[in-house]
Amino acid sequence: MNADLIKQISEWHDADEHQAIIDTLEQLPEAERDFQAKSLLARAYNNQNAYAKAEEVLESIRLEGEDDALWNFRLGYALYYQDREREALRYFTKAAALDPEDPDAPLFIRWCNLYHPLTKRVEEFWNWFVENEKKLSSMMQPKSNEEANDFMSFVSEGVQLISEHARFNIGGDHEFTFSVEGWPDLFVIYPYVISRMPECLKGKWKFFPFNQGTDTSFGFKMFDTNFELGNIQVLPSYNEESSDFHIKYYDPGFDNLSVEQAEGAFRVMLDLVLGEGVSVKYIRTVEMADKSDKRMIALSQLKKHIEKTVKANGKEFFENPKDLYTGYHLTPKDSKELRADVMFGITCMESLVAEYYSQSTEIFDHANSFGAQAIFLVFRNHQDGQATLNFRHDLEDRITDEILKPHNLGQIIGGATGTDYSYIDLFVFNIHSFLQEVLPLLEAYLDYSFYAADFISDGDIRKLTEADSEIEPYTAENAEEFFAAIEQWNERESYSKCIRILERIPEVERNFEVIMRLVRSYENYAILGDHGKEPENDKQEMALNKALELLESVRNVGENEATWNMRMAYAHQYLPGQKEQALAYAKKWAELDPEDENAQLVIEECSSTSKNESETDCEENKPGTFVGFALLADENWNREKFIHDLKEQWNIEACEEEDESQQDDVLVFN
Repeated sequence: MNADLIKQISEWHDADEHQAIIDTLEQLPEAERDFQAKSLLARAYNNQNAYAKAEEVLESIRLEGEDDALWNFRLGYALYYQDREREALRYFTKAAALDPEDPDAPLFIRWCNLYHPLTKRVEEFWNWFVENEKKLSSMMQPKSNEEANDFMSFVSEGVQLISEHARFNIGGDHEFTFSVEGWPDLFVIYPYVISRMPECLKGKWKFFPFNQGTDTSFGFKMFDTNFELGNIQVLPSYNEESSDFHIKYYDPGFDNLSVEQAEGAFRVMLDLVLGEGVSVKYIRTVEMADKSDKRMIALSQLKKHIEKTVKANGKEFFENPKDLYTGYHLTPKDSKELRADVMFGITCMESLVAEYYSQSTEIFDHANSFGAQAIFLVFRNHQDGQATLNFRHDLEDRITDEILKPHNLGQIIGGATGTDYSYIDLFVFNIHSFLQEVLPLLEAYLDYSFYAADFISDGDIRKLTEADSEIEPYTAENAEEFFAAIEQWNERESYSKCIRILERIPEVERNFEVIMRLVRSYENYAILGDHGKEPENDKQEMALNKALELLESVRNVGENEATWNMRMAYAHQYLPGQKEQALAYAKKWAELDPEDENAQLVIEECSSTSKNESETDCEENKPGTFVGFALLADENWNREKFIHDLKEQWNIEACEEEDESQQDDVLVFN
């Protein structure tokens, strides 16, 4: 491509004139459409939402583009917006590797991972495992290195359905152990994976969320140095404030290693002997000793010593860090950034909190690569002191008991209280499902606005609910913004909120548009229910009758409008015994808007229902014998007039039984 054309394309791109780029590049002779021209053409197609066309162009230059960051990004972009997130992830990942400075590729990687949440990945993994269980069992005792490698490769294919970063060990008597390798998020993720284990595998297979540790001695080789774990000596020192240990260690074998190598080898030994959970949670620092010390104990005794010491100091001993919460204090900063105001908090994942304040994203992105998400809910403090803390704790309990546990969607990993805001920290396995479930719960707190934020500095922030008191009242000047907010709540299926806010508008200020939106809100609440939860029958009927009342108030304006007739049809359709009225309005609706297929659907349903009801009525109205009696409290009632009314109004022949014993105020007839 010549320089002038490149300059022109750049100007068009900056001006969002992408069709001009497409028209120009498509007219170039094929011989002049080089790699750069086709790459820019694909970008223009992407910007015009012609993603399939962009993919086609990029595929035509695959050989040249596979190691180009922009080619990978653009192909990932085209696939992502065709709802092919799993395919797109591959290209965004490569784009990020080829250009680590690109700020956009990591964002798309995160979004791709969340469209394939951990809940779905775990389901796929267990389906794969059940389907291949017989083959896996037959491969458990490999007879050669080649068979062992084939076995591990085959299992890896299944495990990578969870994440390409998932690690494991398999062997023994059908024992499968996931390996945490120091990642704190996996102490939450792997127990969830195992909790979804199918019943058909239980009894034969044993799954562990991380290395459980052992008190037996065995040989260990690392950095070409042999160790016998039973000979390793350690000297533990307990820190009461942080409830963890500093460990000095000694073995002659360490003398041949550098300080870094020795510490790396010893950390691996700690994981093997203590178990990964105890090692990560209770061992803060390690230090190689120059010589043995008579106060030292065998490494195999360290776990018992840790447990005994922790309990002696009045604390519970946990083998999984996700169950152990630690408090922390911070000095609030004069900043508007989220969590800058935090005074104190509690967490079972200190490293995630530390990364947030250091602006690192390693743990967040690692969890994201498994389809999980670390987030926190934010809301402004409305009370002081203990009352604020109590409110947060009560809300945490509700979220856990009503959403996280019943739906297996994650865990609360902590919380914090700031000078202005409170924070609830969560680790969720399906962010979209969690937000959908938590929204109705949060909407019940009418005085609070809630937000959900990624647990990283400058992460995405989602507004979940808005306090009624913070919503600007309707005026003619802000009508556009006001109705835009109503539309958002309507799309979120928050119909009760729409009703509350619209009802605040004084009746004298309610024009036709306001009333029709209010009618829609009442009908949506009655027919669909907030977030898909239909209301009780009495509330449904009250809402529909309110909608009819509002519609009648604007009949003179709306009776020749398709929308007004549509709303009348829906209200009558869902009220008992009013299908015929609904049918009349539906026909008028169809007449006013012939292209609206929904009108015809209502007509068909109401016609069918009316016909069935008519046939039923005919059957019920066939001549027969009616036997009954009437009790009247009025002593002055007129027997003859009452018999006449039975015949006139209900077509009932009242032929009195001749019974001398019957009372004057009782009429028995058949």
